[in-house]
Amino acid sequence: MLKGSISFVNRSDTGHKGGIWEASVFHGGRRFRKRSSHREECEKWLEDMNTHIGHRVYRRPVRIVEDGDPRFLIRYGNKAMTMEQREERLRRLICEANLTLEYWKTRDLTAIARHVEKVIMPELVLYLQNSTTHYRILFRDRKNFIYNALSIFYCHLYADRPIFNYGLFIKKCIRLYAIHGNFFYYDGIPEPVHRIVENVDYSILATKFVVKPQKHNN
Repeated sequence: MLKGSISFVNRSDTGHKGGIWEASVFHGGRRFRKRSSHREECEKWLEDMNTHIGHRVYRRPVRIVEDGDPRFLIRYGNKAMTMEQREERLRRLICEANLTLEYWKTRDLTAIARHVEKVIMPELVLYLQNSTTHYRILFRDRKNFIYNALSIFYCHLYADRPIFNYGLFIKKCIRLYAIHGNFFYYDGIPEPVHRIVENVDYSILATKFVVKPQKHNN
């Protein structure tokens, strides 16, 4: 049973002349309380708290199983990803983290801009192509979406944010823009960022990729 109490509170900030009944209970390091003009409502609230929280049975968060259990053969996320592909993804993250570190030392975004054009842009085209139905991103709007997402991306780099997964960050910006139609308080970009985004080669956005399902060897 949870430990709870009911008391009559005579306080002017309650908005009730003469005071009000207050029930309170502590659970999980937090205090929950209920105020009412009627003591019966506070008593009923305490009963409900004991029913729904006090009697809750907590399961053990992890279980020890034998080595070789088939559940450990399932990888998180893309189950078709090979070990080589996982290593390549890790190398990409290391590369982009090093690019960010190098920018902090030199204050030169040239290497990052080159990486974005050669590596990130083709991925963004595929991403927009595969997300058209879900986010309703029309073909003619591709440049607008990527232009704005890149602007936010470079603003964060310009502000020395430790970004190390460029593709993930830009895709999150695209989703935000697709859902809300804006970037909230990101309504201006510094002049150096503006020049970089203006000079990006957007010709690849006219490309339509044909994606075929990957064959897996059992």
